[in-house]
Amino acid sequence: SIPSPWTLPPQLRVSVSKPGLAKPSQAKPGHARPSVGSMAAKLFTGLVLLLCLASGSSFLGGAAPRSFAARSLLRAPQAPQRQSPGLRLASGDGGGRAAVPPQNREDGDDDNSSSGGDGEESGNFLQKLLKNEELMDDVKTYTTSLLIALTVRTFIVEPRYIPSLSMYPTLDIGDQLAVEKVSKVVRDYQRGDIVVFRPPELYREYVLGNSAYPRNAAKEDLIKRIIAVEGDEIQVKNGGRVYLNGKEIDEPYINETPEYSFGPVEVPKGMVLVLGDNRNRSMDSHIWGFLPVENIIGRAVATYWPPSRVSGL
Repeated sequence: SIPSPWTLPPQLRVSVSKPGLAKPSQAKPGHARPSVGSMAAKLFTGLVLLLCLASGSSFLGGAAPRSFAARSLLRAPQAPQRQSPGLRLASGDGGGRAAVPPQNREDGDDDNSSSGGDGEESGNFLQKLLKNEELMDDVKTYTTSLLIALTVRTFIVEPRYIPSLSMYPTLDIGDQLAVEKVSKVVRDYQRGDIVVFRPPELYREYVLGNSAYPRNAAKEDLIKRIIAVEGDEIQVKNGGRVYLNGKEIDEPYINETPEYSFGPVEVPKGMVLVLGDNRNRSMDSHIWGFLPVENIIGRAVATYWPPSRVSGL
């Protein structure tokens, strides 16, 4: 038996024992995953930025830069060899010469000259990078582009792709679509809107309680069509016909009529009821309950890939 997360009275819960109802292994959650194109664009932008920083010295004079040590050897004059400042020579009894530590060191600062050279070279190189106007312009351009892309994706519109058939035939596997997030400020969600949303708690409980679904399915965003909004009464009866506020509604977008009965139920305040267009292969509100409006990310407005399926939604 399939446990139902519905918090409604038993007589209003979905009958999951009816022959023909999609089994857990057949009902598709209907995920709407971030588009591969958007992730690739961000990775490409970041990679170009890193390459600019890594190869910035090539803007300084054309030739590939040598290491700091090599450049210091090329530029520094060859100084005559001298004894280590930490030792002095003394005559021994046999005419030989032995190195002994000096009693008074007056040139102790000289032993730091080599390490100071590398630090100076590093500082000079960084200063040249920061003063290179062409490089800095490139860094500003890529940084600004990345920030604009992230802002648009977070607050205005973002791409998604479809990995399952729960919204078929409206959306097919591999379809990429644009999800806008602005219009909700001026217009409430309407019946018929296709929305992308974060999974509600009842959905997560249902998925985690059924071994037919992978555990990560409880975390991925979903996509469904709004059928009823706050205050509506919804019922599925008479061979899969959907009744909204007592009247049968026309649904030309579905793949097939539902093979289950449902309701009647009234949509509570702050909630909507969502169903997949592929009714008998969609894990939606008829299984896990109402969707809080606050979980909705945005409306799907158009498919843009593949070219043969470009259309508005």
